[in-house]
Amino acid sequence: MSTGGKEKKSNPETEDSQDSAPVIQTEDYRAIASCMADVQFTAVIARDGEMRLLFVEGDSLRVTGFEPAELCAREGGFISLMEPNQARRFRDGLRRLPEEGRVILDCRITARTGESRWIRVYMKTLGDADSDGTVTVAGGVQDFTESKAAETELRESEARYRLLADNAKDMISRHDPEGFYTYASPACRQILGYEPEEIIGTSAYDHFHPEDFAAIRKLHDSIVEKPFISTIAYRIRKKDGRYIWLETTTKVVTDPDSGEVQEIVAISRDVTKRKHIEDERDRLFNYSIDMLCIASIDGFFRQLNPAWTRTLGWSEEELLSRPWIDFVHPDDIPATRAIGEKLEVGENIIAFENRYMHKDGGYVWMSWNTFVMPEENLLFAVARDVTHQKKLEKNL
Repeated sequence: MSTGGKEKKSNPETEDSQDSAPVIQTEDYRAIASCMADVQFTAVIARDGEMRLLFVEGDSLRVTGFEPAELCAREGGFISLMEPNQARRFRDGLRRLPEEGRVILDCRITARTGESRWIRVYMKTLGDADSDGTVTVAGGVQDFTESKAAETELRESEARYRLLADNAKDMISRHDPEGFYTYASPACRQILGYEPEEIIGTSAYDHFHPEDFAAIRKLHDSIVEKPFISTIAYRIRKKDGRYIWLETTTKVVTDPDSGEVQEIVAISRDVTKRKHIEDERDRLFNYSIDMLCIASIDGFFRQLNPAWTRTLGWSEEELLSRPWIDFVHPDDIPATRAIGEKLEVGENIIAFENRYMHKDGGYVWMSWNTFVMPEENLLFAVARDVTHQKKLEKNL
């Protein structure tokens, strides 16, 4: 038998035995070749599932470590390379051949080098079984060790992901490009009150607070058009109808070839308590009669509460756009700079007084308590207008 391009053929007995090997009909050979087999063979399969190879050609040396003739000489053929449990399963498959006519079996073998390899064996019977139950088969062997390793790695990776998702306190969800849930981790029970299967297939937009809808849609359109990792806080409705605050970080998954968006993966956590604390802090900041500010060591205000505009007349934008030393009375600049040097080395300042320019050209006496946040290179300060007190002191 010859395929025109194969140079290695087995001859376990004599040339006569090679010539007497069963002839594979054209359609049978094409069926074997269609599986892109690395090795082709004919064999006799006994009723009990034992195998005797009659003919082997192809790249058996790479796949098994044995030349074709060596494989034919081994009792059991490919079965001789298998561990007992693999061999048992393989024989079970061979015993189905007389009834089914063809089988495809995956198994692990140990090559001559000691390396484990995964092979897929395709077999088709050539005619009916003999009186003793033996059948002759044509077959092919495909080495799929690399793809099996990739499959195993993927399965293990998915198992690790599932373990993480199933036990995370944050809710992990997957969405199609339109925002419909395709997966929700068990944490959605605690966070949203839904069973995962209840929320899968629904649109995330069905649950958002109406006031947050536009901001979420804008971000959604942006990340789909030009994928990037984003984080947003918004309100979402629980199963019982109450709204809570979620902070969600999303990542878009794209097709590596086309760049087309395949899905959106989101990790969400309940930040309702944090938002309430932030709201209370903001109310204290915004409604305080004292002037509160956050400033940088480099001499600029970063954040100001409304009391600054009420006291000095300058808008917040005007105060943020200039170094704070620009507003200090010229006579007070040396002392203010000296205080700045102490702040730069981390010293907190209590009850320092200087004059700040009002927008109408006058000056306001201010008393400062300033605290350093060295990790952020920021200052937090509380200033109070003491102009009236200064006038009273002067009149005494």
